[in-house]
Amino acid sequence: PKADLAVLLECLALDAGIEPGKNEIQVIFVYDAEHSRMNFCLPSDLEKEVHGMAFQSRLGEFSLYAFQPSDMARREDLFTESLQLLTESKD
Repeated sequence: PKADLAVLLECLALDAGIEPGKNEIQVIFVYDAEHSRMNFCLPSDLEKEVHGMAFQSRLGEFSLYAFQPSDMARREDLFTESLQLLTESKD
């Protein structure tokens, strides 16, 4: 059976040490045109079903975003730049 994306993200957040509360958790998916679906979970279409969605749980609110670099950059480059911005963020 396919995993429920919301449950999977909650488990990852708990593993990362996030405690229950009124947290605001942003989840960013970086993908390329060949990999726009996550075949292991539901919902699975990053562009049509995941991007711009949100859900509330006992851990807080999860906001989901999906980005495809297209011809601007490679997927790996966009991912690396995202991590660099994350380390510079005060939040």
